[in-house]
Amino acid sequence: MIIDPCIPDDWEESEVVREWRGATFNITVKNPNGMQKGVQAITLNGESVECPVPPQEAGSVNEIVVMMG
Repeated sequence: MIIDPCIPDDWEESEVVREWRGATFNITVKNPNGMQKGVQAITLNGESVECPVPPQEAGSVNEIVVMMG
């Protein structure tokens, strides 16, 4: 899964739930510096990952945090 948000610069945080390949992803996008585009870091279940985010086991619930920057 590729995560590359494009959001208004006044959004400090947003959340979305995405079902992908049988797994659930709770995605939180944090934007403390008022960016519209650009990803500084991504964590999957607390571990740093690079894009694309790897598929996870079907039926699993996963937490992704995206830091804009």
